[in-house]
Amino acid sequence: RQEVATEQVAVIFVSGDDSSDAKVAALRMGGDDYLVKPIEAIELAARVEMVLRRREHEGASSPTTRLPGGIAIEREIARRIAAAKPFSLCYLDLDHLKAFNDHYGYAKADGVIRQTGDLLRDVLTTSGGRGDFLGHIAGDDFVFIVDPNRVDTVCQAIIAGFDRVIPLYYTRRDRERGYIRAEDRYGKLRHFPIMSV
Repeated sequence: RQEVATEQVAVIFVSGDDSSDAKVAALRMGGDDYLVKPIEAIELAARVEMVLRRREHEGASSPTTRLPGGIAIEREIARRIAAAKPFSLCYLDLDHLKAFNDHYGYAKADGVIRQTGDLLRDVLTTSGGRGDFLGHIAGDDFVFIVDPNRVDTVCQAIIAGFDRVIPLYYTRRDRERGYIRAEDRYGKLRHFPIMSV
């Protein structure tokens, strides 16, 4: 687990020790599962399959938001296209996050990304419908898939929620003047407005 090249390898302990202490120690060392001998081959195969499925799901998720990531997003879009039913695919990007990150630091910018993921989950739960999908591509890029009949309602709720919450990430002074000062990508000092989506 401490080696970068092997940290993602699944580890299943198979032991004759049935004690809780042994099981807990193995799991705390980084084990994904613990099986006590003797074990049936069919159970071992099922456990290995379960661990690999879990690893694949984790690998397809964004580490920041725990939302489905790029691979899962591609699969979902392909599945929906194959189903040949109408859907609305929406792309959400945060405007001026880089300037915010440069001004306030990585930790606060990361908090904004997590907050945005939470906001999207909440809106899709309250204004969306069954079968909606939410994914986090990377950085400040999200996608969501909703029924075309609800897309306007969902998008308006997301914008309103973001505009209500995000100013709280700025200092009072920056909120009152409506911008922060930061260098643009060319190194020129500019005024960047409060983030929007």
